[in-house]
Amino acid sequence: MIALEKQEKIVPELIAYRKASVPISLKYYWNEFLELSRRRGFDSMSGSPLPLTWQDMSGYCACLGKHLNTVELQVFTSCDEIYLDAWRKLHPVNTGSKAPKSARR
Repeated sequence: MIALEKQEKIVPELIAYRKASVPISLKYYWNEFLELSRRRGFDSMSGSPLPLTWQDMSGYCACLGKHLNTVELQVFTSCDEIYLDAWRKLHPVNTGSKAPKSARR
């Protein structure tokens, strides 16, 4: 785990997810999703992760010589929705003014 935590491209939340208890029957899917998710893009303005696209998944498969079946694609898209929901809960959007209270008039 120490080597995993030192990798710069992994967001801290993914480390916690990797340590989470995952049923053995889903471990393969979860590990594949985490591997794919580490290569996702991030919004340059907000720093928020972007949803995985079909092109992301296709490129991932092409690079690794894998073929994902329909069930695997559905699992990955569901995992991505869960990941993005968790990210939003951990990083709520600040809708207020960014100026400090002392500067507001």
